[in-house]
Amino acid sequence: MIAVIFEVIPHSSLKQDCLDIAASLLPLLQQMDGFISIVRAH
Repeated sequence: MIAVIFEVIPHSSLKQDCLDIAASLLPLLQQMDGFISIVRAH
């Protein structure tokens, strides 16, 4: 099992860009065998 946990605190001017990039990862991750979930908290 592989778990990846990270926290990002973007500069306020880049926050939406970072959230958009994170959201775009979901379809890619869902294609991976063994993917369970992604949690975004703001």
